[in-house]
Amino acid sequence: MVVIAVAGAFLLFFLAALVGILGADIGCGAKVLWFLVACSLPFLGSLLWFVVGRRTAPPRA
Repeated sequence: MVVIAVAGAFLLFFLAALVGILGADIGCGAKVLWFLVACSLPFLGSLLWFVVGRRTAPPRA
């Protein structure tokens, strides 16, 4: 049961990062790069997006 909960939390974290990357107001090349990082390193890439990537994207008006 714990394994299912952890896997579900990981999946939600990963999907939230992908949605955040695709919805970010950054250039197309940066989106592709972040998307590839998140997909090739799912946990670490998602964590990096939330820690580093969101800071580089300008806030939406």
